[in-house]
Amino acid sequence: MSLDELILERDRLFEAWDKAAEDYLSDLGDFVRLTQQRQLIQAELHALNDVYGAIGAAGSSVEGDRRHAETTSALVTLRIRYAYELEIVEATALLRQLDALQPLAEQRQATLSELKRWLPAEYSEGLETFQRAADLGIEFLQTQLTDSHDRWRSSWHAAIESQRIAAGQLEQIAPGSAASWRFNAPPGWPQPQPGWSPAPDWLPAPSWDIPEKDWHFWTRD
Repeated sequence: MSLDELILERDRLFEAWDKAAEDYLSDLGDFVRLTQQRQLIQAELHALNDVYGAIGAAGSSVEGDRRHAETTSALVTLRIRYAYELEIVEATALLRQLDALQPLAEQRQATLSELKRWLPAEYSEGLETFQRAADLGIEFLQTQLTDSHDRWRSSWHAAIESQRIAAGQLEQIAPGSAASWRFNAPPGWPQPQPGWSPAPDWLPAPSWDIPEKDWHFWTRD
């Protein structure tokens, strides 16, 4: 590759990185808004529990009140699980975006290393500017990869726990209903054995297809 071609390749790679990083940060902002919406639903559940707890403590609870409280709590818990399911899909997509940034980071470093061999010494200062930007990009990528894996893992574990709690709540209201739930694997995923349910620390393979938006990972037969 000639010097002119290397310079063009450098500019192309930096432009591609900037666009991909901008898209990632925009989608990360959408994910943060999802978590804020889910936190509002969780606050609603806490408020409901406080209200029904106060009613019970006052001795004014009757069977109808208790059943209504249990039903409402189960409903809100399912809404929380739905919110975590949305976060799972977005967190998975964010991980894939970071995976796409990895080869760009490597290509930028390789191109800059090659340019150092070709460019005259008087251009070294300008090249260092690009090198600093590339190094910062790698730091950004490493930090985001760690954070993104944590978000993805936490969303899965919280969804599994929310489903467990909701199924238990519904079992109190409608005995036998817990057995009607099954894990709903998205298209492209291995189909689980009948009756299989994810353990609290279970995670799908990161390479499996990104689920469709609004996909529900649990359904009732």
